Amino acid sequence: MELQLQNQMVLGQLPPTWVLSIPACGTGDLLVAGKTSCPVVAVTRRSDTLRAEIRFDARPDEPIVLIGQAQAGDAVQVVNTGCRIALYVNDALQDEDWPLGSADLSRAMCQTGDAAVTLHDDFSFDKAYRAAGREEIVRDLASWRPKGHNTSVGDCMPFAHDGVYRLFYLFDRRHHRSKWGLGAHQWAQITTTDFKTWRSCPLAIPIESQEEGSICTGSLAWHEGTCYAFYAVRMSDRSPARLTWATSSDGVRFNKSGRFVTLSEPYEPVSARDPKVFADQNGLFHMLVTTSVAGNGSLAHLVSTDLEQWRQLAPFICLDTREQPECPDYFYYNGFTYLVYSLRGTAHYFVSRNPFGPWTAPSGNQVGPDGLRVPKAAILQDRLVFAGFVADGDGYGGRFALYDTTGQRDGRLTFTPLT
Repeated sequence: MELQLQNQMVLGQLPPTWVLSIPACGTGDLLVAGKTSCPVVAVTRRSDTLRAEIRFDARPDEPIVLIGQAQAGDAVQVVNTGCRIALYVNDALQDEDWPLGSADLSRAMCQTGDAAVTLHDDFSFDKAYRAAGREEIVRDLASWRPKGHNTSVGDCMPFAHDGVYRLFYLFDRRHHRSKWGLGAHQWAQITTTDFKTWRSCPLAIPIESQEEGSICTGSLAWHEGTCYAFYAVRMSDRSPARLTWATSSDGVRFNKSGRFVTLSEPYEPVSARDPKVFADQNGLFHMLVTTSVAGNGSLAHLVSTDLEQWRQLAPFICLDTREQPECPDYFYYNGFTYLVYSLRGTAHYFVSRNPFGPWTAPSGNQVGPDGLRVPKAAILQDRLVFAGFVADGDGYGGRFALYDTTGQRDGRLTFTPLT
């Protein structure tokens, strides 16, 4: 399907997904298309700011707005895949969001500016762009963030394997306000072998359907040549999040399993999230899940021999507060076992000589300084490095903050900013 749009043109029956291409944009209103006084799509350029406003029938009073930078003559594309709306300028992604419902242009009245506009359904460019990604070499990680409008770094999930420190993180736009406040987070990744030079990777786990409100925080494990990524999916219909996993042969591109782990009593399944998976010294896999028991915060405990079939055990820990222990972490280091979890974004660590406690809380057991949000750790060549984020303001998302960590003889940890 390809249609050259003209001013005062009424469109016919069209597919629910589409691409709008403007090979050389002008100034002012480039395209306005709609059936009422509220347009379905409006694309404008003023003072080199490109703006695309799209209304979806699930939230017609809350249009999605995409922002980019464009000069006269730049090529522009607005891509609606059905679960994602994106704005490109000269083949570079500017902005995106993840809608609900449909932006139906069937029988819409079009008004075009001076620039030519083509409506078509060729998504090959968009698919190739997302599949390949664009590798970026980064040497100043503390000031880096993903390219594009209003991007930031969210929860970090470091994982070390085969000499590579793989820093997975929640890719954020709009400080958790994408998809009408659901967040629409996706797993992205940046890697290093020396903590000096970093390489960005393609999206590891993207949103691929409208029901996925956000791909949330989790953890990774490697087993028999396969990398497993465990996470919770925040559902668009506000139903309980789903605990699931994706797999990869290279630790870069993942395939979703379509299978789920469900908690039962005494655990509260609605808020289950943040799965942390690790193997014990006998090769048995353990999963810790943020939840509640009898109204108090808890870490659920499950075990598996193959990372796919899970058996539920008694709680790993139960707190004496209703607050839930978020983004748990667990690792062995320097003769001690450490359990980490966050309350209100601030992480604390607990230490034991034994793999499963009893746990003690050393004095001053906060991970890093105030303002370091939900840090987690990975060990590369005996170097323990915590990764978290520092928020841009009071909202969600900001920039990376990494800390070299040294263990003391009594199990206490000291933290030094990574330089």
